[in-house]
Amino acid sequence: MPLESPHNAVHLAVGGFEYLENGEEPGHWGVKFGASGDMGENTTASLDPIFFFHHCHVDRVFWRWQMHHGKTDDLGEINYHLPGTSVKLGEGQGVARMQKEGEILTFDTPLYPFQRDLEKHPDDPTSYYTSRDVVNIETQMLYTYKGGHVFPPTDVPARKGTSEKLLYLSGLNKASIRGSFVVNAQAKVGDRVYQVGTIPVLSRLNIERCMNCQQPPDRKSVPIGYVDRRRGG
Repeated sequence: MPLESPHNAVHLAVGGFEYLENGEEPGHWGVKFGASGDMGENTTASLDPIFFFHHCHVDRVFWRWQMHHGKTDDLGEINYHLPGTSVKLGEGQGVARMQKEGEILTFDTPLYPFQRDLEKHPDDPTSYYTSRDVVNIETQMLYTYKGGHVFPPTDVPARKGTSEKLLYLSGLNKASIRGSFVVNAQAKVGDRVYQVGTIPVLSRLNIERCMNCQQPPDRKSVPIGYVDRRRGG
């Protein structure tokens, strides 16, 4: 599971999200579900004080993952087959400052506008932090987290024979949906309906002003959840 998934889930759980009323077509949205607060909207999420606690916890979870997998000093290789690892016009956020069209993004790509050396000129790309500069929060950023754990102290064997079919989602077009939303998958077996999984998507209401939101449908497959064969799903 990508770290983005639980991150988005908390945003939508706290701030709420929009959903279609029965019979409505995509693009015609009904009432908001839940609190309808700032956290459920990408543009306003940081106006809620819990935003900063939430992102601090996400940072903590990622650090615990690094510790658990021995990645505190080196995050490994970048999978350049995935979207978002190069700069192209009309894809993702487009070409940002300090980037060039067609540039391959690496751990050494300048993270504008986070300037590390204030004595250098702002147009000097070496004056900015890079991803490689912030891998180890203890030795490089000089802070840490204490107490608790994300992973169990010992490996817990997975249950066998209960989840053998994995349901995937692909071709999702965020540009046709205004606001944050949740993809929910269920399996009906006889007269019973079983929950397979959900994918929370944090988006924004003004998608027409978001280049990333206007992208074509995502062609990569995203796992939603397992379908239990014993239930006949």
